[in-house]
Amino acid sequence: MSKIWNAYKYIYYRLYSFSKNKIGERELAPYSAMFLMSFSSLVILFIINVSLIIFLNIEIITSNNVSIIEVVIIALVLLAIHFFLFIPNKKYLKIENEFVNESKKLRFRNGVFVLFYPIGSLVIYAILLFYLASINSI
Repeated sequence: MSKIWNAYKYIYYRLYSFSKNKIGERELAPYSAMFLMSFSSLVILFIINVSLIIFLNIEIITSNNVSIIEVVIIALVLLAIHFFLFIPNKKYLKIENEFVNESKKLRFRNGVFVLFYPIGSLVIYAILLFYLASINSI
């Protein structure tokens, strides 16, 4: 479990440092990274849902049984979880200090994997939705 938590902290760190470099040393960088982490987590929940529909024919979340308000509540819960994981007592600075001294080679290699979390999750979700639409139209 420790390796998973370290990987998750590293993804946050890279998103935080990217935001910090783009918007400066303002207080928005930790919140921007928190929002991206929460959004990616929400997309992963949708990936799980679509995968269950495709492979097991189990519908947990559909437009018929879940309202937009319930999706917003789930998103707010994810935001709250990520807020408490990374923001209070400036935890993001402790995480930054943990990873700031990595080599450029390692930073580049790991950066490719970090991009997969926010961008890859959206791509996978889109592919699964297209696949679901194609099998439903047959």
